[in-house]
Amino acid sequence: MFAIGADLGQSVDYTAIGIIEKTGTLDLRHIERVPLGKSYTSVVDHLAALKASLPGSRLVIDNTGVGRPVRDMLTERGVDVVPVSITSGRKTRYVDGSWRVPKQVFARGLVAALENGGLRIAKALLYTDALKAELADFQATFTDKGTGVFGGKREHDDLVIAIALAVWGVSASTGA
Repeated sequence: MFAIGADLGQSVDYTAIGIIEKTGTLDLRHIERVPLGKSYTSVVDHLAALKASLPGSRLVIDNTGVGRPVRDMLTERGVDVVPVSITSGRKTRYVDGSWRVPKQVFARGLVAALENGGLRIAKALLYTDALKAELADFQATFTDKGTGVFGGKREHDDLVIAIALAVWGVSASTGA
């Protein structure tokens, strides 16, 4: 099974895409950053083509912010999408056609896969070094109420989020 994770951006933040294949392990097969300024129409074309090239795959997109219109464009083209709104909450739930998943769930799933050796990242991928730098900077801080806030210390964490979406996509039961 394949899952394509897409963290959407355009002008300041990149659109990042990661593809995970679940075999006995989770294998990162592809990772990319779409150049800044690329139109959403081009991103939709690209995501639709990736999904078509991997029959039976899940396309998991960040439905937060700009993700909603991209989801709508994909859906209008007949592309099955698993929309996920990344929240600061504590519970994963399915509401009004979209998953609401706490960022800490993504972070925990990704960290667990990395720590137990279940996620293998190929060295030869174009953005492997950038992903490793983002992973090294990705951290949790806690509010006064004890809520975990996850993010990168640097400018971008888009590759981490794309991979986390894909890991969640191959691991979670997304049948609503």
